[in-house]
Amino acid sequence: MKSAELSNYASNFSQLARTTQLVREAGLRAFLLHLHAGEEMPEHKVKGPITVQCLQGSVLFSTAEESIEWISGSIISLPGGVPHSLVARGSSLMVVTVCE
Repeated sequence: MKSAELSNYASNFSQLARTTQLVREAGLRAFLLHLHAGEEMPEHKVKGPITVQCLQGSVLFSTAEESIEWISGSIISLPGGVPHSLVARGSSLMVVTVCE
């Protein structure tokens, strides 16, 4: 079993790199994604399904079909292979879980 204490990262996330690995197991990985205000993550996709939880900040999460203004405390899921992009409205911290 592996664990990570998210509060250790959330208290001073402005100093974090863009991604910080939390856990990785066969077929599963979880990492923190930190975006500064106005920073974009261009359209991309991953093979497996994902969940993304917004811990702090505000993010515009977009697919070809819809865009969601997403705030702290929100979680979304997305099937594998779906192109998506993000734009941080403010400095934001998210937990991304990817099934590989």
